[in-house]
This record gives sequence, C-alpha cells and structure tokens, in this order.
Amino acid sequence: MELSRKIIAFALVVAFATVVSAHPIIDTRDESDAMYSVLLNGSQVARLATWGGLGAKARAEIVACRLENFIEAGDPSSLRVEMYGDLPVIRTNLGILVTVDDVTAGLEGAADARALARQWTARLASALAARAGIQGGYERVVDHARPAPGMPAVADAPATGKPLQAAKGASSKATAQASQATQVIEGIASWYGPGFHGHLTASGEVFDQNAMTAAHKTLPFGTRLLVKDSVSGKSVVVVINDRGPFVGNRILDLSARAAEQLDMAARGISRVIAQVLPTH
Repeated sequence: MELSRKIIAFALVVAFATVVSAHPIIDTRDESDAMYSVLLNGSQVARLATWGGLGAKARAEIVACRLENFIEAGDPSSLRVEMYGDLPVIRTNLGILVTVDDVTAGLEGAADARALARQWTARLASALAARAGIQGGYERVVDHARPAPGMPAVADAPATGKPLQAAKGASSKATAQASQATQVIEGIASWYGPGFHGHLTASGEVFDQNAMTAAHKTLPFGTRLLVKDSVSGKSVVVVINDRGPFVGNRILDLSARAAEQLDMAARGISRVIAQVLPTH
C-alpha cells in the first residue's frame, strides 16, 4: 500500500512538471515569417521583427525577460504608451518594456507604430488580468504618445530623478551635457556576466563581461560613470552600453569585471554612488 502511494505521488509530480514545462507563463515562439512572438500564458502579446541592430529572437528574449521581471515586481496598472524620441514605447513602473518600431508595425499591418503599441498594451493588460482572475481586465490603455498642445512628448517621469530626453538642437544638447556633468546617482547596483557574455546589448554592441561597462535604464549609450562602492570604497569608470536592471529599485547592472574590481562580485549587490563624467 505504501509503495503504491509513493508511485502515485511520483506520477503526479512528473505529470505536473510536464504540464508546467510545456506551458510556461512567459515564452517566445519562432514565427514562419522571420518574426518572434512573446507569449504570456499562451497568449501572444507582441510579435517582433529584426530592428535596431537586434535580431527578432534577441528582441523577443529581452522583452520576455523584462516581462518576467514586471510580473514579479511591477504594477499592472502602470502600463502605458509613451514617446521615446520618435518612437512609441510601452512603459511600466519598472522602465521600458518594449520599443515599437515602424518595421514591425508595417509587417503587422498596423496603421503606425503608435497604433501597434496600443494594441500590444491592450493584449498585455488582458493577459495580465486573466492571469490575476480579474473580470473585464484592465480596459483603459493609458496613452501619453500624443502630448497636449505645446507640451513635449514624455520620455521619463521627472519624479524618478532620471533625466528627460533632450530635445533636438545644439542648445538642448549643450544643456543636457552640462546637466550630466554634475549628475550623481546613488542606490543599489547588481552585476551580470557569464549568462549574457557574447549576447547583443541594447546598444547593439556584443556584451563582454570582461569590459568595463554597465547597464542603466535611461542614460544615453556612451555615458561614462565613475562608480564608487560604498562598502569597499573602491572606484571604477564604466561606459553605459545596455539597458537595465529591471528588478526592484536597482540603478545599475555592472559587468562582471567592474564588479570584481569593486570587490562586490561575491556580495551580488551593493550600494554605490555614481557620477556622470563629462564626455570627451
């Protein structure tokens, strides 16, 4: 009798594991037309094409990773469409989830990139609501992509302390550089390495865990940061070439080498103070 119970229990565990592995909450799927889908609970929430130096598969994997972090620590009601430069993005309280490009919009048959961004946001809101068991879903899609007359498009909420995207023009660029020269940010930093080594970063560069680089949510690519670890007291200079981290309130994701030089690799995360250095 006891043996029979053990066999039945083992069979149930195997069956459950098979179901879970066959139906992951978040997944990516290769499409026949060289596009990759991102799925939530089996429902397609986005379909991405190659764009901006990143292949469709790489883009889908990045979005899937961000979506996983959002489901774990984000606020579903924060989903919104905003403009980032000339393109709409789907943003959450954790940062940008995905950039909606004109190439993908054309392949999807959407009127434009903003219309596709609204469609994706609605799909994602419905999938999140279904997962949470909410009847009717999150029906309202917040769209900041079309600002009020006389107002600039929103890039980042100023309340977070992150710099707004500079307007085009020499004077705006000079103002932004002057602001960055004295900008100091403080918070928790993490690091990433082996699992991402050789993959493309958000900037289009290949990630090298032995290079002195870092990921930040909004700072322009190429920004140089002087980072000081509050525990070890050591400092390094890194260059921003990737986006993230999108977990909790972390402000930087450092390369493995940068973390080692700060003596924080073993700790995993550490409080740091980072100062934006003037551009060369």
